Amino acid sequence: MLGTVALIFRELGEADRYLALQNHEMQLALSRFGDLHPSITDILLNRADDAVARFDYSAALKWLEQADVLIHRAGRDRAAVRARWWLTRAQALVDDPHARQQRADALERARALYERAAPTDPQVVNVLDELGVDAANAMHSAVAADYYRRALAVAQTVSNRNDVDVQTIYGNLALALSYQGDFTGADRAYETAARMAEQTEGKTSAIYWEPEANHAMLVNQSGQWVRALRMFDDLMQYLPPETVANHDAAEAREKYGASLAADGIPDRAIPLLEHSQRDLVQIPQYDYELPVLRLALGDAYDKAGRTEDARLALKSALDWRVKENPPDIQPVLQIRERWGRFLLEHDDLAGGEAQFQEVLLQSHGRKLAQIALAQGGMARLDIARNDAPAAVRDARKAVELFDQVEGFRDVRVGPYLWRIYGEALLRAGDPGAARLWAQKALDSSVQYDAPDSASISRARALLSSAQ
Repeated sequence: MLGTVALIFRELGEADRYLALQNHEMQLALSRFGDLHPSITDILLNRADDAVARFDYSAALKWLEQADVLIHRAGRDRAAVRARWWLTRAQALVDDPHARQQRADALERARALYERAAPTDPQVVNVLDELGVDAANAMHSAVAADYYRRALAVAQTVSNRNDVDVQTIYGNLALALSYQGDFTGADRAYETAARMAEQTEGKTSAIYWEPEANHAMLVNQSGQWVRALRMFDDLMQYLPPETVANHDAAEAREKYGASLAADGIPDRAIPLLEHSQRDLVQIPQYDYELPVLRLALGDAYDKAGRTEDARLALKSALDWRVKENPPDIQPVLQIRERWGRFLLEHDDLAGGEAQFQEVLLQSHGRKLAQIALAQGGMARLDIARNDAPAAVRDARKAVELFDQVEGFRDVRVGPYLWRIYGEALLRAGDPGAARLWAQKALDSSVQYDAPDSASISRARALLSSAQ
């Protein structure tokens, strides 16, 4: 009973009462039954879980060391508690780039042991979800989606499932589907996630804000900008006041701001993004999210004509990414390409070329949106240097690559590359083909972007030139 009440206080966010009751539970179990009683192991594993939730992975591993000895001494190495131990160990290794194989082995041990010892345990859902996350991080979106579907199927059979965890898996499934280009399936999955979060916690809970913000951003990336803005506007009324620093609210505002900037509405985007930046700076454990925010803020500043502010924000994001991440991962390629585009558009052709070339060097045969964009950047350099044949070749490569893109995608990338191809064709003396690509870019930009966006005016100018 002490253990159950302790967990209730943990869910209520009352950490002091949770720990006090848990300590009482441990003392009682030790005095009556000794250190091999299941309650002792459960407490140690709960503490490891709590440390993982706080991103304190070293503390989690210490609690797991203590639990490991007791599980073995009690002869429970083939029981469900050992499977849970393997799962928590895998979660504690998630941030260690040198322990990827150890994490994979731990997850596989947990999956196999649950299958033998407790196939209907609610934790099976979490094991399959973690396997999906690893597959997604390795850019195996179809494999990830399969794991998420299996996790959701098991969740339907579990009587005491955690619906907060289930809605997270629906969100993960949505992301995997969007990376396969299945915006319709992703839309449905995000809608389910948001609905479950609303039913479980209500719209004023941070549990709801994340899936709803992700859903609205997905809708925006699929080109439905009016619908997306309606969704974001509805969500904003449930966030705490801007005077309260809140991480989850900052994330929601960041995604709204990034979507507005993508739509070509930077003046509305900038206040949201600046506020989110202030919040994240005040919450230092989330400083790893600042590069994502500053990329969006730099994009908004640039589109609003605030060149020096854009330079500072984009360079800050680039420096952080290059320092903290391997050179070939997608976030590094993303900020390099955007920084290269900024330099190119502000007359630093050599600087832009260096960034585009580095992205292409790190492509490793992958068909990523950032690589298609960098190839488009090379075509723009060719145009600036009056090398029309090279411009046509590079632009064609960019368009063909985007047609086969894997992973993250935004439909607006297409019209941007089509404009470049159209301009290259025009420079090469083929106005008929240029008109076709300019018209295609214009039609899509009118559908995907706000009426006053630069993408529409640029497509119209290209079409006029081709005519």
